[in-house]
Amino acid sequence: MNGTLTAWSGNWRDRIRQRLRDAGFATIHQYLREFPGATYLELSDRLGCTIKGGGKDIAATQLQRIQFEEISSTCELRDAAMDALVRLLRQHLKKGWNLGGHAEFNRAGAKVDWVSLVATGTTLPNAATHADAVWNRLISLEPDSYWRPESTQDPLIQDAFNHAWPFDQEA
Repeated sequence: MNGTLTAWSGNWRDRIRQRLRDAGFATIHQYLREFPGATYLELSDRLGCTIKGGGKDIAATQLQRIQFEEISSTCELRDAAMDALVRLLRQHLKKGWNLGGHAEFNRAGAKVDWVSLVATGTTLPNAATHADAVWNRLISLEPDSYWRPESTQDPLIQDAFNHAWPFDQEA
């Protein structure tokens, strides 16, 4: 090893949890609630320190992993999936649902990132099935070209989850 520090160097989970505590948050969920609608990239930049070479010592995907690792119930999974969808849509669709030269490609990227995060981020059964159903419902709602959800309280996000992943369904 050449001694270069990266986001993946050392015990990155402990590093992130310590940064969260230093910033006044007991859990990743408290941190995420403090910044609704912020992308994982924005959150990792806020929490991380710059390292040699200009990168950060915390990666966005690490925050995603910890968010889903800390899930202990199907209700928490649904909430985390809803939160992650908003953050990933905001990350991928910077101009809106159907704006920009690569809107379709960007939507596909958001879907793949989100469904794979939900499917692999937990051992709870049926998570991928619910994620696909939510995405399909969202498509059927035909969001406005400028649509970009601000938070999990967005009416389209609420509709998609209430229709395709109700609270009373097991994940």
